[in-house]
Amino acid sequence: MARRFGLLRKDIHIDEYRFQARNPYANELRKVHRRKKQIEQQLEELTEYLKADTKHELEPIKVWKDPLNDKYFVVDGHHRLQAYEEAKRRANRKLPCVVIQAETPHEALAKVFKENSRGKLGYTAAERIEAAWVERCRLERIEEAPTVKHMAQTFGISAGTASNFNKVICKLKRSNGGELPKKLANWKIYAKQPDDDGQEDAPTAPFAASIAYNIGESIVKHPVDVQEMIVAALAERLNDHLKSCGAEGEMKRWSLSLWDADEDF
Repeated sequence: MARRFGLLRKDIHIDEYRFQARNPYANELRKVHRRKKQIEQQLEELTEYLKADTKHELEPIKVWKDPLNDKYFVVDGHHRLQAYEEAKRRANRKLPCVVIQAETPHEALAKVFKENSRGKLGYTAAERIEAAWVERCRLERIEEAPTVKHMAQTFGISAGTASNFNKVICKLKRSNGGELPKKLANWKIYAKQPDDDGQEDAPTAPFAASIAYNIGESIVKHPVDVQEMIVAALAERLNDHLKSCGAEGEMKRWSLSLWDADEDF
């Protein structure tokens, strides 16, 4: 049973390595801007609700107590915690929390994913897969690799996706001296890369994912119409380069399908 009680803000810690918030960049690029707007709108609504009445409280933040240091870490509720901060609640006022009874961080995360959480924005399928990928890699690093069945049941992903995690990890380790690279890309980058046999697999140059992420991060900060102009200009520049390499048209086809205003999120 989860135990409910209050914690001061100073006693609530964030560990993005073990328990990261939803990652909007896990979604397809054309959906990132819309997803970020959804998250920002939810945060604004939560903040306004707290400001409307000092007695108002949100759904309890789910935390896990690390037995190694007796600190409480947010497992689920990063945006609720941010809303309390933006509402400028008094530092000496305790925030409602639920302590997840678990021996390990993975067990705590697994319980959160298995529970139905109401009153907050849920994960998209892509965000759920990304969270599973991050946790799968973390477990690999500490040599506690789970089974495909466990990953599928815990995170609500397909067994095929969980199996592909293992294949990509093996390939990454083979190309990195038997260890996972220190910096890994989002799963969607690995999933969309063609292997030698034409099947989707890990990219041969993981650093490309970091470059793509930084470009996308810069683009989605702007309004959608400006994003389209940036992408068009970028495509034109790259098409000039591709033309000189005998590969004209690849980026142009990609850019024309980047944004689809009529598609539901």
